[in-house]
Amino acid sequence: MNDWWDYLEHGWFGKNGQKGSEKKNHKYYARVPTGTKDRHNVYRYFYSKEDYAAYIRSGKKKLTGEYGMEKHSNGRIAWTATEQYTDKDGKLQTRKKYVSAETSAKLRDDKYRKEKALNETPKEKKEQMKEAKKRYNKKMAATRRKRAVQKGFQTVSRLLGKQMDFKKKPNNKTENKAYQKAGWRKSMFVPGAYVRKAK
Repeated sequence: MNDWWDYLEHGWFGKNGQKGSEKKNHKYYARVPTGTKDRHNVYRYFYSKEDYAAYIRSGKKKLTGEYGMEKHSNGRIAWTATEQYTDKDGKLQTRKKYVSAETSAKLRDDKYRKEKALNETPKEKKEQMKEAKKRYNKKMAATRRKRAVQKGFQTVSRLLGKQMDFKKKPNNKTENKAYQKAGWRKSMFVPGAYVRKAK
């Protein structure tokens, strides 16, 4: 293109070149689109696997769990947390980040739970596991009963020479037609079930 120098950054221009720009007679490892200029795509170029890997890792963030509160001169209160991220060189860095009161409360609760877990005796841990198992079984009881009923209906259908399946409801006419083409019909006796002749 005649105007390629208008939208591509070249490493041999400027002071010490420009990192990530296209170089003359270059063979790059990877390139990433960074936007457009004059209706042409602009790319950032990587000439080594290490540089590209560092770029991919960069920007990944997570809160470390440390939090605090700041009182400003205008009387307002701001909540802060420590954020960990990976910079462009692949190094771990930390910085202060302002967060909402809800996020701060969650960090506080997480910290409390961790401290409580560290101070628990083996007997207390065992009791806590029992309670968690009870809650899980209670939560899954309805689902297990539903699956047991479905398996029973499927067994009866096989004895009658039919196939039964509990498919999700078709989202559109295309899916509905695909079901019908495959021979599936809504069951008249079992809600949410589809039946067809056994193959």
